[in-house]
Amino acid sequence: MKCPRYYLLNQIRGIQPIASNVHLAYGSAIDAGVSFLYQHRGDYSFSELKRQAIQEFAIEWTKHGLRGNEKKNLATGMVIMDAYCTYYKNDTAKYHPDYIQAPVHSEMADGSLLGGVIDRVWQMEDNVVCPVDTKTSGWPLTPYWWKQWQNSFQMTAYYYLCEQILGHIVNIQIDAIKVPMGKTMEDTFQRRIFDRTPLQIKEFKRTYTAKVAKAKRAAAYEEGGDTKKAEQEMHCEQAACSDYGGCKYLDICMHGMNHPTAKLNFETITRPKEIDDGEDTNA
Repeated sequence: MKCPRYYLLNQIRGIQPIASNVHLAYGSAIDAGVSFLYQHRGDYSFSELKRQAIQEFAIEWTKHGLRGNEKKNLATGMVIMDAYCTYYKNDTAKYHPDYIQAPVHSEMADGSLLGGVIDRVWQMEDNVVCPVDTKTSGWPLTPYWWKQWQNSFQMTAYYYLCEQILGHIVNIQIDAIKVPMGKTMEDTFQRRIFDRTPLQIKEFKRTYTAKVAKAKRAAAYEEGGDTKKAEQEMHCEQAACSDYGGCKYLDICMHGMNHPTAKLNFETITRPKEIDDGEDTNA
């Protein structure tokens, strides 16, 4: 929901790139491998667990039919998954078995649905839980990189959603993976914990409500055939264009839908049945 134009193209018009986004595909494949690792600890010997976690990465990556680039491809992903499993071999944290890559949603005050996927939930002690969000980064995991999550809208949405589903949570952890690998394991794999203040939650709700109202107005214009007003309502938020390695709709926002690049690289998959539910699938 960070970019109104993204929501218009993705949720309302159902326009998708013909080719998968390398960065999102790679992240999904890493999630598949990490999820398998934590779902099946204790089910196999470590060597077999690691082998299957690497295999899960390969299966998910292959689904997208991509060769990737010099940083993100099948080979680098398999190396990273091998190293990740080895680095966290002795991780003794307990994770809730029902909340590993678990799709969830919660109804908001305006009747819309906030949705997302919980990567996993760390059970710190009885009735004390900490949701975990796995993230890959092409940038070094420096203090500057970590600072972006202190007041991130996306992370606050994730925090709020998890709190609605799980009850009281104490904080949230980011499980960061540097891609490609850094010089050392410590440069490549880091985890940090963040909290959210009542003020941050209040501001998130205000921002969310305003964005959903804008989306509903655009949907009404679209339904009425006034596509120009819909586009004016759902402008391109240029501050979000570099997210996830570059927005998948960048060509459209730069050249428009009638440009040959847009016509060749995009197609309308389906028109969503619910275009005004405010669902944020990236929470």
